[in-house]
Amino acid sequence: MNPVLSLCIPGSCVICGRRTHRISAFASGSAVCDHCVPMIPRIAAPERCEICSAPTTRSLSRCERCRRIDYSFNAHISVCEYRDASSSLIRAYKFNGRRSLRGLIAQLMAQELPFSWRAGEIVPVPPRRTSVRKRGYDAVGEVARGIGRVCGMPVERRLQSVGRHEQKALSYEGRLKNVSGKFRFIGPSTISRTPVVLVDDVFTTGATLSECARQLKTAGAREVFCLSFAMEL
Repeated sequence: MNPVLSLCIPGSCVICGRRTHRISAFASGSAVCDHCVPMIPRIAAPERCEICSAPTTRSLSRCERCRRIDYSFNAHISVCEYRDASSSLIRAYKFNGRRSLRGLIAQLMAQELPFSWRAGEIVPVPPRRTSVRKRGYDAVGEVARGIGRVCGMPVERRLQSVGRHEQKALSYEGRLKNVSGKFRFIGPSTISRTPVVLVDDVFTTGATLSECARQLKTAGAREVFCLSFAMEL
């Protein structure tokens, strides 16, 4: 929607549901009201795990999960916790057809991207073909392109999803086994640009990102960092 028109035509905020003429400086149209953007539950813990970015205690550089799991990626950062406003935002974007939300999500993720990662390229986690057919768009791919525009980084499709790999209700070990071999490297024979920033929407156990990172490192990537919008804690 044209921002000027959105000031005149009321819309419903996907988070609070209120009809509003006001628009957030981040959002496209009136998909999210300016009252609700600050309500997205940022991970504000002073100490965070050096690998997955989950909150941890001052005496521990790694959380309990990362002390027992050997992820293929070097590190992960997430914008917020997956609950309340953030879960409403993701559901509206992925499952309710609110495609315009990609701009807000991309800008919030770009704000969290360390400058040391910006010399490389962005690679989105690939969707299942059935998901793209159902939604009509690649949700993660569109967000990745938005981050690339904000940060001036190239976005490359290096990976392809192979087969079905529904992950709900599985443990980390079950998810890792389920996604093993379900992603295929389709880019050039090697990756020369570094680092690679792997982008996904929600970090649950890290199994999908770890398998994608493994494929990228096998193809030559020296460092793979991960950026997600929300993280289940």
